[in-house]
Amino acid sequence: MVRSIFLMATAAALAACSQAETPPSAGETSAAATASAPTAAMASYTAAATEQFAGGPPVSPEDVSSMIEAQGPQRTVATLDPDGDKTRWTSVMGGIATGQPAWLALATPLEAGAENASYADLNDALKAAMVVNPSGVLAILNEANPDLSTESICAPAGYEADAAWYAAYYDALTPAVESVTTPSLASVRSACLEILRARLPT
Repeated sequence: MVRSIFLMATAAALAACSQAETPPSAGETSAAATASAPTAAMASYTAAATEQFAGGPPVSPEDVSSMIEAQGPQRTVATLDPDGDKTRWTSVMGGIATGQPAWLALATPLEAGAENASYADLNDALKAAMVVNPSGVLAILNEANPDLSTESICAPAGYEADAAWYAAYYDALTPAVESVTTPSLASVRSACLEILRARLPT
């Protein structure tokens, strides 16, 4: 259900963004017109993630880190994500989606305790974080861990999504990853881009 809401919100945000864009004037170059499209798609994707993970009770990265240290990842996830809607887990996912380093540092330990719906939320949050802080997300990817590999985080997971959702996904994440220039991330950047570019809609 949560993922379905995210898919609908992304498609809606993309549609709204497309309607709001002003067509380029005759004097604009095609390069400038092309450059504006990824920015619009990235904003739409971020807006959808913000909507998805809004409304939960407040919680800080320090709170979550203390919980993990005291009771381990599985009990922490269970405590943050009890049955119900808009829990502290929602807020944690919203934090991770911002791409802020303090929140991203929690992704690996939380993944160890996440499963099914909670892992799907974490996957969505990391994809959203990739749009705003691609270097930060690429730095925590781990090919030895299937749930945090480039295949898992860079590939779309748009179950039941339509073409508009896939377009929003590729248009948002591809330019974000392309912008990464950190030498130590060159290998993971290339792996992520290979996945994104290989699956571009035809």
